[in-house]
Amino acid sequence: MSGLFRTVLNMSVTGGIAALCVLLLRFPLKRAPRWITCVLWLVVFLRLIVPVSFSSPVSLLGSVGAPAPTNGVVTYLSSEEMQAGMSTRQTVQSVTNQSVERSASLTPTPQDSADPIQIWLAVGSAVWILGICAILLSSAISYFRLSRRVRDAVFVEPGVFETDAVTSPFVMGVLHPRIILPIGMSMQARELVLLHERSHLLRLDHLVKPAVFLIASIHWFNPLAWVAFRCFCDDMEASCDERAVRSLERSEIAAYGETLLRFGTRQMRFAGGPLAFGEHCTKERIVNVLNYKKPVFWVVAFALIAAVSAAVVLLANPIVSPKQAIEPSIKEMELGQMRASDFDKATYDVPENDSSGLSWRVGVGLGLNVATVGLDISVFERKSVSAEMLADFGNQLVNGQAYIQAYLKLNAAGCYDEKIASSKVNYDITNDDTYQYYLRSQPYRIKVGKMYWHCAEYYIFMILHPESLHWQHYGYAAYLGNVLNPYNIYLAKMNREGIAFETGLYAQTYFDHGGAKTKLTNEDYRLLVDAIAYHCLTDGMNWGTPYESWPVTSIYGFTEPAEQGDDMSVIMATSFCAYLSEHYGFDRLTSYCSGQSDFYEAFGVSFDRAYARWQKSILKEFS
Repeated sequence: MSGLFRTVLNMSVTGGIAALCVLLLRFPLKRAPRWITCVLWLVVFLRLIVPVSFSSPVSLLGSVGAPAPTNGVVTYLSSEEMQAGMSTRQTVQSVTNQSVERSASLTPTPQDSADPIQIWLAVGSAVWILGICAILLSSAISYFRLSRRVRDAVFVEPGVFETDAVTSPFVMGVLHPRIILPIGMSMQARELVLLHERSHLLRLDHLVKPAVFLIASIHWFNPLAWVAFRCFCDDMEASCDERAVRSLERSEIAAYGETLLRFGTRQMRFAGGPLAFGEHCTKERIVNVLNYKKPVFWVVAFALIAAVSAAVVLLANPIVSPKQAIEPSIKEMELGQMRASDFDKATYDVPENDSSGLSWRVGVGLGLNVATVGLDISVFERKSVSAEMLADFGNQLVNGQAYIQAYLKLNAAGCYDEKIASSKVNYDITNDDTYQYYLRSQPYRIKVGKMYWHCAEYYIFMILHPESLHWQHYGYAAYLGNVLNPYNIYLAKMNREGIAFETGLYAQTYFDHGGAKTKLTNEDYRLLVDAIAYHCLTDGMNWGTPYESWPVTSIYGFTEPAEQGDDMSVIMATSFCAYLSEHYGFDRLTSYCSGQSDFYEAFGVSFDRAYARWQKSILKEFS
């Protein structure tokens, strides 16, 4: 019930803003037919009862600084924001072990349920329900009493009855409405009243008025809701007056005004009552009738265009602009500063025919409280490795880690394990095919094989610590660790060694769109990833292949047609994750990949729809 009450509060704010806008619009639309302003009031009531709407570049809510909608809903008072306003206690605890522990920390605890905001919401919900019940019960009793008074009304003509139990004419009933007239009315007054009341029936006001009264009752605590209801009723009555008198002579219009004045002092006793002829009878309504002139075409056309434009602006939510990622500065990162002179030797040799690995194992101590690296220099596939190369490698590795940490801190705080991210990491790089990361040991440890450029990706896995690795984790890690990370070890290796790749199926598409052959940048890597994804889509690559191996590791291997399998799946996932980040926000992507939200909750669209949009963008770019 508290969640429903919170939704009503949010709709009440939006509806109140729309009501104020329509109140202001009534002045420039004063000469327009009143049915136009009636339609605008219906837009207000639609805002008060429907939480979801479309987004548009032109929106009233956007112009007043309303928050961006989530899944089509504008939320001013979220549970998180209300919680933050009442308590400064940390609600999500740090996790140091398995992802199961992380999931447990995100589950509300008994202490959470005792927070003051929860108590206030519970009390508010109860008062809100009691208020609705009181208003509806009072209206129901009044309506029941009136029904009993007119149950003996005499049939006069189809749909019209007379009785001496009332002193003012009105329309009563929802499914089967009847016009009730008091006995003793003159023939002229009867005809004028019937013109008005039949206008109500033709416009289905006997259905509309109870509906908007029910909506106002739901928002009984909001005075703007009642102002909107009263103004809607005023405009509704004035609109029926205009419809009734538009074909009358001047003498008949004067008689109509006298009839209004006669019955205007006998109003219904409850707001949600029947459509009474003299209801909301004000001086302005009588003056409007006596001064009525059929509006000229251009006035109606202008008012109609203005009303349609206003309705769109009132109904539209502001467009959700993806949160722009912030590039971390050098000052925000603890960069590696290792030099060749920090090593004992200028070069390190790999002995022939030595399978132990012990004689060429080098410890890279970076002099920082960030990481240590245990390295088999044989992974570089050289017989002699210089100390300068080792220093460059160590700095590149740690700088990539520092960049990833700073990038997440700026753009996705709270979506990853900050304690693990800020802890010291041990990298164990050995000449084998083992890929592991450890969470239970201290300090945290990453073990990789010959393809050491995956260190950054495994560091990302470690700070997200997903329970099971799936496509989103590989794609996300490749996107953050390779496409975004300027300290990408793989690109550094290629550029240092001058590696180029031959023209082939994927490479040609990449070249045709401006990709470089050597000295690749992160932008080139992203272009290549998208080019490969394009060929996977057009050549029948099956989406959703299980990931049992690791991402593509040789750019020159991209010259051959893609095999249906794991490496191409990861490339597809990388391209898709890049699309999601750029179109929906990096923070939402991280929230999803860290398991804090499901796909629809994170992005506001289904997976199938987002995938179709990505596919369309790739095909459009490379076709």
